[in-house]
Amino acid sequence: MLLLTFFALVASLFFFWQYRFEAVPGAQRITLADLRGSSILGPGVAWTQSGKGLNLSLRIADEAPNPIALLHFPTLRPVCWLHVRFQISANNLVPGRETWNDGRCIMEWHTPGKNDEFENDQFTSVRGNQNSGIVECVLRPNNAPADPVLRIENIGVKGELIVSEFEGIPLQERVLWRIGRWFLIFGWIGWAVFWIRPTRGLLVRAVLAGIVWLLMGIYFVVPGPWKITRSFGQPFQIQMATGSQIMQKHVPSTLESTSDPESRSKKLVSIGKVEGKVDLILQIKMLFASIRPLLHSLLLMVPTVLIACLVGQRPAIQLMAVLALSIEAAQVAFGYGFDRLDVFDLFADSVGILIGIILYRWVQRSSHPLLIRLVKRRHEGDAPAA
Repeated sequence: MLLLTFFALVASLFFFWQYRFEAVPGAQRITLADLRGSSILGPGVAWTQSGKGLNLSLRIADEAPNPIALLHFPTLRPVCWLHVRFQISANNLVPGRETWNDGRCIMEWHTPGKNDEFENDQFTSVRGNQNSGIVECVLRPNNAPADPVLRIENIGVKGELIVSEFEGIPLQERVLWRIGRWFLIFGWIGWAVFWIRPTRGLLVRAVLAGIVWLLMGIYFVVPGPWKITRSFGQPFQIQMATGSQIMQKHVPSTLESTSDPESRSKKLVSIGKVEGKVDLILQIKMLFASIRPLLHSLLLMVPTVLIACLVGQRPAIQLMAVLALSIEAAQVAFGYGFDRLDVFDLFADSVGILIGIILYRWVQRSSHPLLIRLVKRRHEGDAPAA
């Protein structure tokens, strides 16, 4: 029964997630052809057409001083979510000394009415002869709504960057997701409580343990700590409005409307390293990449101790093992892959759970009144304190 319920909840999560978004009413699909008329191109940047259908692409060569393109979105109001579908490739693009010296695409999110205030959201990059293939994802500004501006830079040593496909659709969350996520929340808490199988006196503790476990799942599994929102393998099921399309009023930004060549040239300068707002945990992982296993152990150790103190060590071990496996499974489902580093992550997770149980046993033996009260009622599967 528990296994069937688990798979039912996973299937529900997949369904609600894939149908999370819908196109903003009256919105249109914006393609490279739509962006061409509002583009600002630096030296070495040119529009080209090839193939039987004369497919439009943007080529950015390594010509000095700044091979950069800025593409404004016509007929678009400030957005909260933007679905993008793109394909970029590199042609003998040699990266520079810094890790970010390559060919990259960045979404600038401009605060309405304050075009000098914007955040940068880098969503893809290539080097060498890499080809991204067709990629779809959903971008969002930290301070929504905001005006998107697509910035494309080739800041490698030499080589060419080619944008062969791009389209954007402004989105909003469906009512289905806004309501369905609450069913998922209560469903997963109920599943955790049923797994724990508490006695009547431990029901409140079991609910609290389920909440701790769920919060870890929300933060590390789905939606997870990632800034870019990805689908589960298949593209998001986004339905465009049928019937007549309503053109949205477009108000040119300061950058787009200026006719001063010198002012525009100042904008066509690389922004350097992107210092966007990244989730705190991801910042710590990037900063301390050399001690990644230790970070994994610490992240699972703390909730293990909390859940064990609430309902005992056996359900704590079981629930945290499910969480550790779910974290890796979600990364695969979102397209981040699985490699030997992830195997080490699972080992580090196991160590963190083990350390958490050791700390819990130490708490059991403690004579501090607060700690005694916290663990005075143990789950029947626990060993008695020595």
